[in-house]
Amino acid sequence: MSSSVAIKLVTTPRYHLWLDALHARFLAMKTTDDWNRGTYIRWAVTTAWSVLEICCIDALSLGGVRIGDRFKEKMKTELSNKGLSAIDWGSGVWQEVLELKKLRDEFTHISIPQEKLWPEIEIANGAIETIRNAVKEIYRISDKDIPEWIDDDGEAI
Repeated sequence: MSSSVAIKLVTTPRYHLWLDALHARFLAMKTTDDWNRGTYIRWAVTTAWSVLEICCIDALSLGGVRIGDRFKEKMKTELSNKGLSAIDWGSGVWQEVLELKKLRDEFTHISIPQEKLWPEIEIANGAIETIRNAVKEIYRISDKDIPEWIDDDGEAI
């Protein structure tokens, strides 16, 4: 009896990180240990956020420019500098991005209450979906091809 295994061709660091985020979410869904689940969900959120940052840098051809600090302000500046459409930060995916950034910052930079360290799996699912939509949108805004791998929704083998 043989089984078929799909091998993924991972050719960019962005795709590699995306698979890390998907794998973290997969582990969070499968574990029965609350401690591990919290760890995997926080990992999924922070890694997915990293994917967004590097995709924005790629889509806007920013080279070595860092946009993580003051993300919203730097994105506004870079879009304006390139004569591209402004982002509506008050609704839709970009409003979700700002909410996710607050959560990501809490997980990585701010001392938060202990109970917030064990979020529900919906947090990881929402982060993956928000980042997927934002990545597609930033490539659309910049009139560049959307990376095919962003629609990958399965863990790496």
